[in-house]
Amino acid sequence: MVKCSICKVNEGNSSNRYLCIKCKKNYDKDYCLKNKEKRREDYIKKTEGKVKRRKIWNLCPENKDFYMKQYIFFNKTPKQISKEFNISSKAVFNRIKIFNIKKDKSKINLGEQNGKWVGDNINYYALHIWIRKYKPLEEFCEICGGKDKLELANISGEYKRDVNDFKWLCRKCHMLEDGRIYNLKQFKNENVILLPNQC
Repeated sequence: MVKCSICKVNEGNSSNRYLCIKCKKNYDKDYCLKNKEKRREDYIKKTEGKVKRRKIWNLCPENKDFYMKQYIFFNKTPKQISKEFNISSKAVFNRIKIFNIKKDKSKINLGEQNGKWVGDNINYYALHIWIRKYKPLEEFCEICGGKDKLELANISGEYKRDVNDFKWLCRKCHMLEDGRIYNLKQFKNENVILLPNQC
């Protein structure tokens, strides 16, 4: 830093580098130049024998198909592309911007790519929401063919994250499948066997 010879303030005014902010007087220009030379000599002594090693990058490809393949098809980030091909990440980012290559952001966080994906450790309610999303609602009950309000019934009883492990049933068929219908008061004491086609 260049100091004022009068008041010893470190920096000068931005408009005039030799004008002191504090005392509003001009710096001693000779003093400033000597100070610069001293600093330069000190820097040379410090860095003597030390060579700054800069990374040598490969030339950045100018081919749009290269970036389309790496960025969209292989779903890599600019940093991953730069590491793999030894190219500057800034150059990769700029080329992607110039070629106007954009990812379809609607499918970025779907399924296993989502940070909150839990796989098979999903709870009961979340599993039903997931199955409703990927298993289309049927018009009729899959057992009796009734048109009543349909609900999702698990087949195996293990509640796997599998669309084929669920089916759309009406309320009565669902209760018959699970065996819950016999817990109702009207069927508790009587030995009545209900059939699905009696819905």
